[in-house]
Amino acid sequence: HADKQKIAQEMLASADRVKADAVGRFALLTTAYRIALESNDIETASKSLDSLEREYELDVYDMKMSLLKKTSSLTQKNTFDTRLMDDSRRIAQDAVKRDDYKAALDMADVALAAARRLNDRKAVIAISKAARDLQKMSRAYDALNARLAELGGGAEDPKTSELAGRYYCLLKQEWDKGLPYLARAADNDLRRLAQRDVEAPTDPMVQLELADGWFDASARESDPEQESMERRALLWYDAALKSLPAGLAKLKAEQQAKDLRRELGGQRS
Repeated sequence: HADKQKIAQEMLASADRVKADAVGRFALLTTAYRIALESNDIETASKSLDSLEREYELDVYDMKMSLLKKTSSLTQKNTFDTRLMDDSRRIAQDAVKRDDYKAALDMADVALAAARRLNDRKAVIAISKAARDLQKMSRAYDALNARLAELGGGAEDPKTSELAGRYYCLLKQEWDKGLPYLARAADNDLRRLAQRDVEAPTDPMVQLELADGWFDASARESDPEQESMERRALLWYDAALKSLPAGLAKLKAEQQAKDLRRELGGQRS
C-alpha cells in the first residue's frame, strides 16, 4: 500500500500546483481520491474529496459513503472517529432526502460504531434513536411504494393519501409536500386537522384551536410521529401567541408552548 499511498499524495500535491487548469485538477483529484481509498490513505482521500466537493459541481454522495465505510473498517479505534461520526450522521441525513434508506442505515451503523469507540454515551443514545426512526421511515416508504404499485402509481384514494401524508409530514418533516395528502386522508381527525392547516389560518383563536388539535392527536402516536405532531402544535402555539389578547387562553397557550419546548429539548419548531 505504501507505493500507492505515495502516488496518491503526489497526485494531490500536483493538483494543488495546477489550480488554473480546472480540467486537469479535477482529473488529478479524482484519481488521487481513488488511489488513496484503495491504499487505505484516509487523510489523502479526505483532502481530495473535500476539494472536489468545494470546487466542482459534483455529487460526492457515493464517494463520501465509500470513504466513511473504508475509514470505519480500518481499525478497531482510529484517529478519525470524531469526524467519522459527524460525517456519517450528515450523510445519513442526505440519504433520507434521497429516500435511500439502506444507505442511511449503513451510515447510522458507521456513526454508532464510532460513537461507541469514543465512549460518547450521549451520541450513542441519539444515534440509536435515529436508527430506530430510520427503520420506521424505511418501512413506511416501502409500504407507500407497494400501495402505489398495487394501484398503478397514480391513484389518490384516502388510504394512499394517508400513507403519503404521514410519510412526508410525520416522518420526513416535509409538511408543505405532505399536508395536501393528509387533507385527503382516510382518518377523519387527521384529515380535518390537515385541511385546517392547509388553509394557513391567521385568526389567533383558530391558530390556537389548530395547535390544540395537533397536540391532542400527538397523544395517539408514538415517536417519531408523536414528536412531529408536537412540533407542529408548537409552531401554531407560537403563531397564535403573536396576536392572542391577554387572558386565560393566552396564559394556557404560553404554558403549553413552554412545556412543549422543554419536552422537545429546547428546540424551536
